Amino acid sequence: MQKAGAAGIFKGEGVPYLWANQTWFYPERLATEFEVVAGLRPLYPALKEFWGASGEYLTAARLLIFLQVIKHELNEEDLLTALNSRGLGIDFSMEKNLNRREVSVLLDELLSFFEMEVDWKGDFLK
Repeated sequence: MQKAGAAGIFKGEGVPYLWANQTWFYPERLATEFEVVAGLRPLYPALKEFWGASGEYLTAARLLIFLQVIKHELNEEDLLTALNSRGLGIDFSMEKNLNRREVSVLLDELLSFFEMEVDWKGDFLK
């Protein structure tokens, strides 16, 4: 979740707490199609012209469609393998609504977005 937040895929909410400012990501909140695609667009130019994301909660089937725009070879088995390798221990189906933590883990496992190079301004190098 921290990687997805640091990469800008998921936006946190600033919360003043006592004398500190904190950023909360709410990992158990269900992810929406739009927020995931909007967060991935700066990293993956293939999504710049993709307008098939709604405000609906993101299912595994829809996530796979978005991921296939980026990496055409991905399939349902890759999602299952990624979930198992990270030990999420969830009941998985392609119709399952995914929360932000689950999406973060899947994106990290399948896209390795955190290994992308950035410049001094924090912009991703293509």
